[in-house]
Amino acid sequence: MKRVWISIGILTVLATIPALAQRNVDTIVTHGKILTVDANFRVVEALAIDGGRIVARGTSAEMARYAGRNTKIIDVAGATVVPGLIDNHFHFTRGADTWHQQARFEGVSSRRDALAILAAKAASLKPGDWIMVQGGWTPRQFADAPGGFTLAELDGVAPKNPLFVQEGYSVVYANSLALKAVGLNPADGARRNAQGLVSFQPPMALYDAMPKPSPAQREQNLTDFMRELNSVGLTSIYSLGHSDFLAARATKGPLPLRLWETLPFNATDPASATAAASLIERSSTTQRWCRASSKANDASIGVSRVSGSSAQSFSS
Repeated sequence: MKRVWISIGILTVLATIPALAQRNVDTIVTHGKILTVDANFRVVEALAIDGGRIVARGTSAEMARYAGRNTKIIDVAGATVVPGLIDNHFHFTRGADTWHQQARFEGVSSRRDALAILAAKAASLKPGDWIMVQGGWTPRQFADAPGGFTLAELDGVAPKNPLFVQEGYSVVYANSLALKAVGLNPADGARRNAQGLVSFQPPMALYDAMPKPSPAQREQNLTDFMRELNSVGLTSIYSLGHSDFLAARATKGPLPLRLWETLPFNATDPASATAAASLIERSSTTQRWCRASSKANDASIGVSRVSGSSAQSFSS
């Protein structure tokens, strides 16, 4: 049975939606279990959406009256619809840059399965291509055999590919090819102090040893990464750092995520405060493409749909 769900990010509560004259809308979500998360936590069956705003809620029959010739109908077939999730601490660009080289362990409770994921990733790449797990796991999650990885395990699943598995910013596990690439002796084992290898600040020798993605690969990584985030319900993120790459991508059309970024400036005196104000002003276009807004009544939405293994997303 297919599992289909839709996530909707709303910047104002549904309880504030005024009664509007009936009109045709551009999108209707129907036959769902829609959690409004209003003051009474009401559950409704359908939503009518127009111009990026939820304009009505109720039964599927009631919302059908808002349908016009060009209305997109999203029938979720009984699935749950929830407000979109917001991640308020995210290293977005770093994740996107290496997405094609990553394996992930979220939700993996078996060490055997984790090693199989690494082996499958290696099999999908050419010899010499790098593989990494960029955090998001703990050695305690493997119920069958808790703990980090041995050199024999990592060499066994990726004998022809440099591989490292990052555990936060304190520990990293690497196979022989990855260790040799950064001048370390594999005889000392897979488990290493992450400082200088994959730490928060440079030097980051393992990251630096990985070939940089081509412009085309980087663009594809960004598309795939955003689809992955949509597929697990993320519709908004706060990303640490500022990226001209993301700004350039957003000029090509709306992103399927709302994105807020840190502006890299420390104002400590009148002169630096003036420079900071100038940076904020220059970033105003970035704020627009990020969908950021200071208006309390901004209720634009992002919607993602997952059906089987495919994902389709749009942002109004």
